Amino acid sequence: QNLQSSEDSADFVAPDIDIFTVMDHINHAVDMIAASDFDSTERQKICVLNLKAGNMAKSHGAHETALKYINCGISLLAPDCWSGPLYPVALELHLLCAECEYMCNNAEWATALFETILHFARTDIDKAAAFTLRMAVCTADSQFDDAVDAGCEAAKLLGWNVDPALAGIIV
Repeated sequence: QNLQSSEDSADFVAPDIDIFTVMDHINHAVDMIAASDFDSTERQKICVLNLKAGNMAKSHGAHETALKYINCGISLLAPDCWSGPLYPVALELHLLCAECEYMCNNAEWATALFETILHFARTDIDKAAAFTLRMAVCTADSQFDDAVDAGCEAAKLLGWNVDPALAGIIV
């Protein structure tokens, strides 16, 4: 819900304006923004716009470019982002970052991000989302046993008991 309201408030970028151009200009100042007492509402808008740009870049297969925007968004998150109102943005940025890191052959960093997400996730649904992404990454990497384990963990979090031994037979 916070993410939706953040996205609505971030619609100040007109649809005919290239979000990548806008974010490239804003992100040139990301170090100054991060080091300053920049208004938290404005910082939130920049995080959401970076999330939006990262999603757009990822949808076009530009994973390295997506990481540029995602990492700028993550760098602007407050240390308490996982417990504050920016939680949905932090979760989405980290999930997207883990996926893009994997697609850029940074499996170790993707795994570390999965662990971070699992540590800070507030709900079983959020944890299941992380396990679902982990399952997809393991499947793409031909780590089928790990994919089955991740899928079973996601199912368990959602209230389904799946025997990994039987799930392995299905794979």
